[in-house]
Amino acid sequence: MASKMEFKIVKAMSHNDDPTNDKYIREILNLMSHSRGYIHACVTAVSKQLGKTRDWIVALKALMFVHRLMNEGPPLFQEEILYATR
Repeated sequence: MASKMEFKIVKAMSHNDDPTNDKYIREILNLMSHSRGYIHACVTAVSKQLGKTRDWIVALKALMFVHRLMNEGPPLFQEEILYATR
């Protein structure tokens, strides 16, 4: 689960100046609707990506990505974000 989710998140947060492709966000939302494991994998992969990046574009895309997932994603995503910050 984690490798599949991490691959999609890395693709969504590329280093180019273009906005994140909606195709990747829809795929990630679809995966997260299937299992709580995918939600945990998503939170882990996004925090890992944010932690290791030195590129402001990737950091901004990650934050916008999290914002969109909090608005459009399952309610469990917000809970996982809270657990990850502790």
